[in-house]
Amino acid sequence: MNFTIGKRIGAGFAILIILTSVVFTLTNYTLNESKEINDAITTIYNPSITALEDLNIVIVRSKMLINNWVFIQSGEDNIYKTQLRNLIGEEYPAKKKRTLELSENWPEHQKLLIDTITNRIEELFSLHEEIMMQLNSFESYEDAMVVFMINPMIEENGEVDVATNEILSKLQFLISRQKEESTMFTTQMVESFSLLQLVVRGSGILLAIGGIIIALITTRSIVNPVNQLKTILLKLGKGLFPQEKITKRSDEIGEMSEALEDLVAGLKRTTQFSNQVGAGDFEAEFEPLSREDVLGHALLKMRNNLKDLTFKLEQDKFKVKQHSIELRQKNDELAKLSIVASETDNAVVIATPEGQLEWVNAAFERMSGFTLDEFIEEKGNNIIDTSSTDNIEALIKESIETKKSVVFESLNSAKNGRQFWVSSTLTPIFDDTNNIKKLVIIEADITERKTAEELIQRKNKAIKDSIVYAKRIQEAILPTKEFIKEALPDSFILFKPRDIVSGDFYWYSSLKGKSIIAAVDCTGHGVPGAFMSMIGNSLLNEIVYEKGLLKPSAILDNMKTGIIKSLKQKGERGESRDGMDIAICAFDHKTGMLEYAGAYNPLYIIRAIDPANKKPFKRTASSKVMEPAKIEMDPEATNEEFNLYEIKADKQPIGIHYRKSIEPFTNHKVQLVKGDAFYIFSDGYPDQFGGKLNKRFITKRFKKLLLSIQQNSMEEQGKILEKHHLEWKGGFEQNDDIVVIGVKY
Repeated sequence: MNFTIGKRIGAGFAILIILTSVVFTLTNYTLNESKEINDAITTIYNPSITALEDLNIVIVRSKMLINNWVFIQSGEDNIYKTQLRNLIGEEYPAKKKRTLELSENWPEHQKLLIDTITNRIEELFSLHEEIMMQLNSFESYEDAMVVFMINPMIEENGEVDVATNEILSKLQFLISRQKEESTMFTTQMVESFSLLQLVVRGSGILLAIGGIIIALITTRSIVNPVNQLKTILLKLGKGLFPQEKITKRSDEIGEMSEALEDLVAGLKRTTQFSNQVGAGDFEAEFEPLSREDVLGHALLKMRNNLKDLTFKLEQDKFKVKQHSIELRQKNDELAKLSIVASETDNAVVIATPEGQLEWVNAAFERMSGFTLDEFIEEKGNNIIDTSSTDNIEALIKESIETKKSVVFESLNSAKNGRQFWVSSTLTPIFDDTNNIKKLVIIEADITERKTAEELIQRKNKAIKDSIVYAKRIQEAILPTKEFIKEALPDSFILFKPRDIVSGDFYWYSSLKGKSIIAAVDCTGHGVPGAFMSMIGNSLLNEIVYEKGLLKPSAILDNMKTGIIKSLKQKGERGESRDGMDIAICAFDHKTGMLEYAGAYNPLYIIRAIDPANKKPFKRTASSKVMEPAKIEMDPEATNEEFNLYEIKADKQPIGIHYRKSIEPFTNHKVQLVKGDAFYIFSDGYPDQFGGKLNKRFITKRFKKLLLSIQQNSMEEQGKILEKHHLEWKGGFEQNDDIVVIGVKY
């Protein structure tokens, strides 16, 4: 098979076409990829970062406004209170909606995290609304009980402080992740354009080399034979027969020698067409010599390819121009950021990786009073030497090694001698090769916050000292355990306040051969509960010692009336529902008769199993007293030796009752036998959270625990109950006051 001139030229142009196609494909792929990256940055990451930072600002403002609400006594029209309501009711829902819309394009774990954050924010705002509801008037700020309940919620490590810091921490994590992904995509776009530049340059070189090769092929295959034919034609024009013999060729030159005149005419047309195409006239008309005119058809194809390539290059030129415009816009944005850095209230310091000061913004001079030159002259030019933070060198090392910002606080001196606190965020800046370039420090003046913190600490100490003194008062009014132990030798009292003072308390009296003992659970705990316990203790003393009432139900009826009167309760909606739950027993030492009445709190009696006596509680021959039908044996609260019996309390409190009319309390009588043990208690013990799953201890476990310790003395039982409570609670907080009383007959 002969490799004709047409095939050679066709191969050359095929190479050009392949190179052109490769250039087009790579260029198109790079531009599409850059467009997708730019769309992702513009529509997802930058808006997401802005939305998350807006949400971060909302949380920071909410903390400031709720602090103002609590510590600045004001009316409902106070500007800070209005701002807080607007923030919770309007600003936050809008920010939340925008953030959740953007999160649809986030990775799944980031979606889950933003859901967790919004749920936590709503919990935080619920705490805010609770505070707002409690402090809703000038008078509420004067209410010591309200203030004392609210302050722990917003102080350091309080519920509001912990929730706010947790939310801000998670938001910062999300913001950093979004910024990292935005930076990654920007880097990819720059790399794509670098690749495009390399491809365009390489393709230009390859096209030039291809053109040279095609020119050489054309010269060797066409021009030289044509010159030979030209010489022959000149000789023919002179009427001379050529002496040279034309080598017989099986290609187009051989055909041209057979039709020389047509070839000359065709070459003229071809030359003219080529000049027109070379001049950029891609619409020039040209007719090949014949169907077999490989050169003519190749020139037509080259013209069309050059036309398409020129159009494509014009498009690429336009896109490059557009990209240049975008780069100028980004440079303008950087210039704006520079203005922000200069005008912000936060001081900005830029230093070398070694800590040498290079630049500070105007806010630095406003904050410290020093210009950069003045600061260097007076204090030095290295942040390691000038910082008042002792471990600044270690902090710089940590930030560089972890490639993360570090935050620290320090006390500084201004030029005029003023002492001020700043919170500094030190951030290392790295280049594309991961080498440290600069250190950037942003400083915020937190003097007011530190002053407020010191004030709060002093107030907290004063409050705590007052509560400790209140504890002494409360302990003084309670009967001593030694006094009770003397009257009831085989007994114990487990008394564990949740806070320093307690809302639960125990009470004891011995009159006319009877021991009257009560376990009382007042509304609330801490100081509010302690106030209620003092009221309850006073009423019990008045009813028993002054009025001489010894019947448990009568004591509770009088206590209910006394509490309603003391708290001025009328049963109206919105008024205080304070009161107490109580279990009270009157025990006759000689007869073993036990009387009981209860407001929500029951009585447990544990008796040894007697196979011959299947009904241990029955009417006695000497008395017509019979245990009421309410006594129940819990089928699950039993073992081989003992049964636990429960007498349920009346379902009404000592205080106003909104669901029923006031009814007398039920008086229960039980004839005890030797060895019986009875227990009264508040709900603090069974309601304690703990265990491996952090669940309530519950009444069922409490009953089984009591059954399991019946072989122990009552003093040992008290110690076992306390030990078991501490083991169950583990590392969790005690969630309520606890009082448990046990007596054996």
